[in-house]
Amino acid sequence: MRANCRLVAQVLDFVGPHVVPGVSTDELDRLCHDFIVEHGAYPSPLNHKGFPLRVAAHPKPKKSEHLPSGFSAGDIINIDVSAHLNGFHGDTSEMFLIGKVEPEARKLVDATRHSLDLGIEQVGPGKNIGDVGAAIEVYTGRRHGYGVVTRFCGHGIGRSFHMPPQVSPHSARGATGPMMHPGNAFTSDPMINQKPPLSASRQVKPAREGLFRVVASHFVRRPRAVFFRTIQAEGVLEFSHHKSGLRLRV
Repeated sequence: MRANCRLVAQVLDFVGPHVVPGVSTDELDRLCHDFIVEHGAYPSPLNHKGFPLRVAAHPKPKKSEHLPSGFSAGDIINIDVSAHLNGFHGDTSEMFLIGKVEPEARKLVDATRHSLDLGIEQVGPGKNIGDVGAAIEVYTGRRHGYGVVTRFCGHGIGRSFHMPPQVSPHSARGATGPMMHPGNAFTSDPMINQKPPLSASRQVKPAREGLFRVVASHFVRRPRAVFFRTIQAEGVLEFSHHKSGLRLRV
């Protein structure tokens, strides 16, 4: 798990300089794929339940239902990287700001990143999964007035790409949900909107390609930010792409 999570962190370090105006999702996908394969791993999402790409590069939502052919200055995008190495999966994502972005968009990204750190601080043996979501919701929702997307969630990870426990939703109450034990590994995936969310049934619906697309008007016109990391509840370990790619708190 350590080696794999370091690898996906390194993928984000590698691809970051390539996230510039004009770059396409196909190009980012190719770059990440080649890096992963050259390091002896396989992209976990490729053909997973029909998913056609190696990574998921999501732009700031717009009115179009389709990804743009190239990103523009002012866009904020999320790149989601997962890889399978030596029998285990690693999973992480990062927001990238292209050129000069609107102050509110930068504020949203910074708040989402900080909410992830606050959620990680709640991770440890004997604590509950709900503690993670509660910390995220209190900071982003009550302090900043943002909306926490509840339709998507974090998940257990290890020998399987997706496995228990389900880390959902990220607006959970503290002291609820499964208890964390040494050796547990899971992702924390806060997805935050500038405006409060609609009901879960209106947040997303399946697209023809089998993926998901947003349908609410203020979802497609307002920026959304999401970060996530693979975390192990023993120590605690948190894998990220920053500098060393691994932070350890005991």
